[in-house]
Amino acid sequence: LRPSANEYYYTRKNGTWSTAEKISENCVDCQHASLAVGPGSTVTVALWGGFPAGNGIWIKRNTGSGWGTPAILVSGGEDAQYPKLVVDGTGKIHLTWAAILYDPSTDVWSYRVRYVSSIDGTTWSAPISINSTNISWTWWGLPLVGLTKDSKNNIYVGWGEPNAVSGVDIKYSKWNGSTW
Repeated sequence: LRPSANEYYYTRKNGTWSTAEKISENCVDCQHASLAVGPGSTVTVALWGGFPAGNGIWIKRNTGSGWGTPAILVSGGEDAQYPKLVVDGTGKIHLTWAAILYDPSTDVWSYRVRYVSSIDGTTWSAPISINSTNISWTWWGLPLVGLTKDSKNNIYVGWGEPNAVSGVDIKYSKWNGSTW
């Protein structure tokens, strides 16, 4: 993936680099790209950006015969940012993001870590909140969200929470197939 003026291009190397393909059409201010390769070399890309329906996460896949139509995941009342993708050994797509929340009555920004999954990149599970409380989003930086899998196909998500003593605590959770 290569950003250029908030447009993203895809190229792959198989001996030599392929011609770059623009993959981020109709996305205003696309950022925070995440890419995962699954079985059969299927490539899945997630970006955060602005769309006619609002800010959200944009998902696009290439199963070998070209790039499909993007799926746009937008959560009502939330600004979904910082997507992270993992594709497990069965081809299931796992996606996490920071759901940015603002409370104008207290002038406080916070976020929650959300999770969805999909078999085909088009139909997605209902969003699940991984952490039980809103995480204060303070001056110390952007929301921290990470996603990975181990050699046994276990899926893990990690995130940062502010701590008055150390600055930030890193927390994680493991997906057991039905819950975190």
